[in-house]
Amino acid sequence: MAQSPQVILEGPRWSHALWEYVLRQIFHEWRSAFLPDKCFRWNTDKIYRDVYYPKPCPHFTHQNHLPGSSISEILPYPLNQQVAGAIANVFANQHPVKISLDWPSLPSGQ
Repeated sequence: MAQSPQVILEGPRWSHALWEYVLRQIFHEWRSAFLPDKCFRWNTDKIYRDVYYPKPCPHFTHQNHLPGSSISEILPYPLNQQVAGAIANVFANQHPVKISLDWPSLPSGQ
């Protein structure tokens, strides 16, 4: 028996092909060749469901540790609050959002 699209989209990890399909559907409306550098999926509880990098992202190597973690576990304050607000906006309006964050400087080796 085939799974419904809702079950597939809510699944824990997406395949590369599913990410590409979903991104084409989202950005087709804007007739854009743009793709984000980093794509994240969260649930309504702000828990990471999945992460996808359309382009290689060597400076961010912990993507396999994100699923199952909450935003507040991963991001420092106030970044976690900014991202949580953006996620609430996505769920409320059913449209993707673009946010830019200013990351704090970390000591060498972290």
